[in-house]
Amino acid sequence: MLDRVARARWRLSESDLLNSAVERAVSALVVSQQRAGHWSYELEADCTIPAEYILMMHFMGEVDTALRAKLAVFIRAHQSMEDQAGLDQALHHGWPLYEGGDFDLSCSVKAYYALKLAGDDCEAPHMAAARRAILARGGAARANVFTRIALALFG
Repeated sequence: MLDRVARARWRLSESDLLNSAVERAVSALVVSQQRAGHWSYELEADCTIPAEYILMMHFMGEVDTALRAKLAVFIRAHQSMEDQAGLDQALHHGWPLYEGGDFDLSCSVKAYYALKLAGDDCEAPHMAAARRAILARGGAARANVFTRIALALFG
């Protein structure tokens, strides 16, 4: 009998916790909802999007140098070159698909090539480290098909 009562109380408190979590989630959504009924949040992306934008500008022959410089700053800032978060994790000197993530070969190849198109010296420490990391993982030939197609556009 006591076990059934204890189980019923536990289920009740579990149900209360669930209801409370749902209420908090709904409240957070209502507070952030725009007057017109939609939600608007910052779109975060990995470095492939700005890298592809640089590649596209060069491919189209319509390079906005000021924008390219800003995109290159963004790409450089997201390279895993130093332990910015104090996590003491092994640094891979490439680019991840998400903040603090593991090395991604395709993202790193695109980021490296975009910085090269942006004028970064291939012998600069960040470029040399990225190149070594990319080559250690098989080079551009091991990148995904989308990256290889993008590179093929440049010959």
